[in-house]
Amino acid sequence: MRERKYKLRDRYRARGKIFPYGSYLSQEDVERYRIPKRYLSDLEQEFDMVLEAKKFLGVPYLWGGTSDFGYDCSGMVQRLFKFSRNRIIPRNSRDQMNASREVNDFDHAERGDLIFFKGHVALYMGRGRIIHANGTYSQVTINNLFDGSKYSEHLKTIFLKIGRFD
Repeated sequence: MRERKYKLRDRYRARGKIFPYGSYLSQEDVERYRIPKRYLSDLEQEFDMVLEAKKFLGVPYLWGGTSDFGYDCSGMVQRLFKFSRNRIIPRNSRDQMNASREVNDFDHAERGDLIFFKGHVALYMGRGRIIHANGTYSQVTINNLFDGSKYSEHLKTIFLKIGRFD
């Protein structure tokens, strides 16, 4: 097996093959598929999760999805932690919630924290905004928890916890 040296910063298509965001590549892969350097980063490089998550806006919601072909809420969060922070977190939202450290309230919430709802998880962007893969809009969207919309009011009724992975 070839040593993986890079991770892919965006989806890349070459010679009939599609490499999804976050793919791990060897030097041989890079040369064989002529992947430009702007698509690559070192395996250990870290990124701002919120900026990375914005790349997924409009990606379809897909139950069980873990790639930019389609995400479910916890699959998107798991992929972001692995790519952006080189950290492996549990696959489903309940296990992610149980493994995270609780944050007292939204006054103490930070960009990159996780917002847990019954059966759902979202990435906190700050100022009440979340980004998440959701079935309501059938894609990755940004929503404001405090805008008074019917959807934000619904999310408040199923809110469970703010969690952080240090």
